[in-house]
Amino acid sequence: MENELICGLTPDQINELKTKHGALFLVSVVDEAGEYKAVCKEPSMDVIQASATIGKSDEMKASIALYDNCVLAKDAAIEKRALLKLQVIKAIGERMNSLSTISKNL
Repeated sequence: MENELICGLTPDQINELKTKHGALFLVSVVDEAGEYKAVCKEPSMDVIQASATIGKSDEMKASIALYDNCVLAKDAAIEKRALLKLQVIKAIGERMNSLSTISKNL
């Protein structure tokens, strides 16, 4: 299991992507036919800003831009099936909102 390929990537290739892009996360989408995975990076501030700007006129284009900039590798079915792709986009958005913060007076 330790040397199992994820989206066609070896553990060494995933480590190279971590070095290049920083924090990575794995999205798994499950339907009745199977499980499909995508390796994603966290969006940069530039990507978030561009997506927000595009989103003012076309939310779907903004979502696709976020997907295109965050997904580093994916199972082929995700690219071919819109519903799987939309679930990856949803997971990227959820990841962006999953962090918690603590604020206190100094």
